[in-house]
Amino acid sequence: MRFSNFLLTLFFLSSLTTFSQKRHEGLLWEISGNGLTEASYLYGTMHVSNKLAFNVSDSFYFCLNKAKGIALESSPASWMEDYRDMGAFSSNGNYDYGDDFYKKAFKASETKSEVIFDLLENKNGLMNQILYRFRPGNEDYQESTFLDMFIFQAGAKNGRPIYSLEELDEVNKLSALAMTPDKEKKRDNSNNNYLEKEGKRKFVLLEEAYRRGDLDQIDSLSKSGNPTEVYHKYFIVERNRNMVRRMDSIMHQHSIFTGIGAAHLPGNEGAIELLRDMGYTVRPVSAKSSGKSHKMRKKLEGLYKSVEFEQSKTSDGFISVNTPGELYEMPSYTRGKMEYLCPEPINGGYFSVVRLFTYGPIFNKTPEYYKKTLDSLLYIATPGELMKKEDITVNGHSGYNILTKTSKNALVQYNIIFTPTEIVVFKGSGNDNYIQKTEPQAFFNKIQLSANSSEWQDVSPKFGGAAWKMKGMVSGQDMIEGMDDTWMDPMFQSYDRASNEYYQVMRYSYNDLDYIEEDSFDLAYLGKVYGDNLGYEIESSAFGNSNGYNAVRQVLKQKEDVSGQSEHLELKVLTEGGMYYLMSTTASGENANTFFNSFTFSDFVIDDEYEEWEDTTLFYTVNTLKKEEDSDYPTPGYGGYYDEEEEDKSYLGGTDSKMHYSIKSQESIYVGYSKFHNYDGASSFEDFWDYREKRLANEHKFIVSRKVQSEEDGDPVLSFMLTDTGSAKGIMTKLRLHHGVLYTLQTLVDSTKGMSTFSQTFFDSFKPTDTLVGRDIFEDKALVFKEQVFGTDSLDKVNAMKSISKVDFEDKDVSTVVKTYTEFEFDEDEESKQRNDLIMSLGNVETQEAYDFLNGVYDTNNFNSDLQFIVLKCFSYTETQEAYDAIENQLMNNTPFTENKTKLNFFNNLYDSLELSKGYFPKMLELSQYPEYKPHVVELLSRGLLDSMYSFKDFSSEKSSIYRNANIELKRTVANQDKDKKKGSYYNRGSQTTPFKNMFIHYYALMCEFKNKGHKDSEDFFKDIYRITDKKFLIEAEIIHHKLGMKVDTANINEVVNDLEYKVWAYNRLEKNDMLDYFTPTVSQEDMAFAILYNYGYDEEEDTAVFLKKVMVDNGKTNGYVYFFKRKTEKTKNWMIDYVGLQPEDVSEFKTLGVETKKGLAVRNESEIDLTIEKTIEIFELKNRKRVVLTGNSWGGRGGLF
Repeated sequence: MRFSNFLLTLFFLSSLTTFSQKRHEGLLWEISGNGLTEASYLYGTMHVSNKLAFNVSDSFYFCLNKAKGIALESSPASWMEDYRDMGAFSSNGNYDYGDDFYKKAFKASETKSEVIFDLLENKNGLMNQILYRFRPGNEDYQESTFLDMFIFQAGAKNGRPIYSLEELDEVNKLSALAMTPDKEKKRDNSNNNYLEKEGKRKFVLLEEAYRRGDLDQIDSLSKSGNPTEVYHKYFIVERNRNMVRRMDSIMHQHSIFTGIGAAHLPGNEGAIELLRDMGYTVRPVSAKSSGKSHKMRKKLEGLYKSVEFEQSKTSDGFISVNTPGELYEMPSYTRGKMEYLCPEPINGGYFSVVRLFTYGPIFNKTPEYYKKTLDSLLYIATPGELMKKEDITVNGHSGYNILTKTSKNALVQYNIIFTPTEIVVFKGSGNDNYIQKTEPQAFFNKIQLSANSSEWQDVSPKFGGAAWKMKGMVSGQDMIEGMDDTWMDPMFQSYDRASNEYYQVMRYSYNDLDYIEEDSFDLAYLGKVYGDNLGYEIESSAFGNSNGYNAVRQVLKQKEDVSGQSEHLELKVLTEGGMYYLMSTTASGENANTFFNSFTFSDFVIDDEYEEWEDTTLFYTVNTLKKEEDSDYPTPGYGGYYDEEEEDKSYLGGTDSKMHYSIKSQESIYVGYSKFHNYDGASSFEDFWDYREKRLANEHKFIVSRKVQSEEDGDPVLSFMLTDTGSAKGIMTKLRLHHGVLYTLQTLVDSTKGMSTFSQTFFDSFKPTDTLVGRDIFEDKALVFKEQVFGTDSLDKVNAMKSISKVDFEDKDVSTVVKTYTEFEFDEDEESKQRNDLIMSLGNVETQEAYDFLNGVYDTNNFNSDLQFIVLKCFSYTETQEAYDAIENQLMNNTPFTENKTKLNFFNNLYDSLELSKGYFPKMLELSQYPEYKPHVVELLSRGLLDSMYSFKDFSSEKSSIYRNANIELKRTVANQDKDKKKGSYYNRGSQTTPFKNMFIHYYALMCEFKNKGHKDSEDFFKDIYRITDKKFLIEAEIIHHKLGMKVDTANINEVVNDLEYKVWAYNRLEKNDMLDYFTPTVSQEDMAFAILYNYGYDEEEDTAVFLKKVMVDNGKTNGYVYFFKRKTEKTKNWMIDYVGLQPEDVSEFKTLGVETKKGLAVRNESEIDLTIEKTIEIFELKNRKRVVLTGNSWGGRGGLF
């Protein structure tokens, strides 16, 4: 796959790589001695078609003709097979048609003229790589093929045997080893693509060295660019040994001419020296030329060898054609498009078949229509000069026979056949007039296609899983022969010419382990999207059970704005586990029913063997299908190294995962790996399993069933199935805990059928290895901590101290914490943090021993306020009366100070535990004299008063101080509000839920209580309250009045509510404080919707907003209204649509939080307004359907649909 391109690059590099000390000069070498009766020859090639590689001497051709055999690194005759095994066929994509499940599952569309145009393209990258190695733009500097292929063809045409000196598997392994990252982090990166010699690039110097035959220079240049330290050892030297060993065996049978990359010849361990070490005499052959070499090359190129063509058939049996070898199907990564290739390397030609499904009957497009379309494009679509075009007929299907001549004077022939369901292009190409030879013409003369039929036929994918009947001429796209490990969703179609009926079946697999959709929606929406793409809409849809499986039957009709296609289309969509099938037909009545009712799910027919596979990264073994796992090829790169961290991290937690696949049945199994931190603990199996189960189920609101607890090899195991209402799908889940590692196995199944053989075998055989990765999570971690901190292993000490916050210390463990704090020899850089961690570790401990220790730390660190604040923070988490009394005692008797305000955040915990701080006041008001404490102390008092935790007597004694500070804060608030206004309304707007909050509001609450208690002298304060113009204050003041039992002024509330900017905020604040009875009763749901949209940035003088309508919507979870408005500003020409939803069914109720809004969807006329509303409603209806993609450019971006 990805490795194939990398391997090809390495092969090229090897042709330019390695010599030393001028011992090896020259590209052609004679091999004699060591018992040979006749000399053999060795030549250093370049794997390119550049003229440089063909700049050879007369002796090159003399030796090539003299030898009785040809030896190459590998024989071109096997390259198609080798390329497929390397994954080169599948390196350019996958069958994923986007992120939207519903759009990509059954994607089919009308064949456009540009697609037909591309069918005649005369470029094939793989054939070029195998046969020619042409580089675009360099045509005048290239020969008709590359040197290695020329050597092969010269031998093959003269009947010489061809030998491969290497095997693909061994080259793959050595290539992988060659890219092993370096062990040292710092590598010599002084080498550059520019070398110092005359400022020339390295590749230029390499070419110059090759032209001179200076192998030593090539050796030096190529070694300077090795990507890893071991590259030369494995990719050059070890391959040299393999090739020389095979040369030795062959040369004792007869003479050979060996062509291998020039890099393999020089050096102490190059082919030349290795042969000498074996006893051979190896000497350079004179490179002198008499000028005859060009003629000798042309003579060899002009030879033609007759090659036998034999019948080949496509896997669906639709096409039969004669080819010079196996006809390889190539993955096209396009549903409904197939390509087949067959090279003929001896004479340098190749043949291809390209098929394109047109879905013609759906669009009422006949073969004649597509033929006419191609005819109109023929002149510009055919490469080179059009030499001939004639009508042909194959098995009743019409077409064209076309001959063209390219700019390199090569003839290319096409036969293009048009059937009712597809266009088939047969192509033959080669050098010069190769294609007109007798044997190549057999490719065209023997073409056979399936004839028209009206019979019902049984159809099933290659490896089963389902079966059905189709009527007429059947063709299909299925998993590719020889590429059973490539993911592929099959598709079949048939056409009955007698009745003009078209039938289609597509499969799509989607093993979703995160979400289960209702089958009724899932299947119906798949049909809808399929129809939308073809120009249809749903006329009727019925969900039911078909042969034990959920299915939807639909009738589609043409959309009003679409014409020209079949008026009638019926669908059936079915599912089992992760498999989805869509059946469609233009037939109706009995034939449609026969088609739909014939469908049955069945077991997959897979005879692959199982073998034990070990994952050395996640530490488990499992029995799985042979060759199921990909080879672990390295990612090619330069400058890599092993990341050997000095710091031990094995004690930390971590997660990883791996997917296992059965490609033939298109199943997948997830293996999750969660290694717990060595100090993570759990109290019991029950609590541990309960947490894990709920975590998996609650995240997606699954239902848990079939729960079983068991034990396997001493490991606790929990198995269950996750399901959801309205679906037959289930997620089989198995959790296994092993030495501090939790393994999670999951696979999607049909809940009524259960697991397949593949998944059952996998689940049953899964076994963690004996490798000790983590620690038992049920052991006493505090005890482990103590043993390691005071043990002898220095690494254990370090890791334990780094893990203090992970340990759940209990009452019994206080002595361990105390001892560590007082006796451990801390690292200077870590001491502060680790002491803090030790203190905070007692936050949940409720013993006197802990309190005494914490008070002691506080008292003995009088000038370490940071540590004192940590103690206070720890006490605030403990939430006991003893702890909160300690906070009061320490704050009042030994107050710590800081400029870092965050240190006082422990007050946030006091706000939440007011009952424990009842005795703090009035004494704690003394702290308000300190600026850093004042806001917190006053807020604590105010909160306690409003929550009825504190009483008037808790602060009445501080009347004069409170009066004075209240007036100060009033003045400050009035002064600052003018500054805030200058910052703009956005600054004032804030969140729609954030309360009006400053120190003044807390003093206001205290002053209200003085007023409430009849203190007349407080009246002066309240006389100036009117100076505060912030409308948020009006609401907050009435909330305080309400909580203190004072009269609520509804006029103030109405004033704020009637302000568009504050309407939503006022509602939220009143709702939060259970005061909706005071909310302005005249406000309607429409008013609130308007306010949600326009509470900010709406100018009543410049903007116009008009209510359009409200629409009731069911989003799958709840019903509610969407409100639509149209809006225009002075600066805009057209109306814009704004909306908000959902609002409750009961129009007397409002929802202001968690609603969806959008503003600015531009429209130009009434029809666009209606369409925008229609699309918006659809979005709301699909909002909770997680597989439906509603974002992106599908329609709803700013600017609208149009």
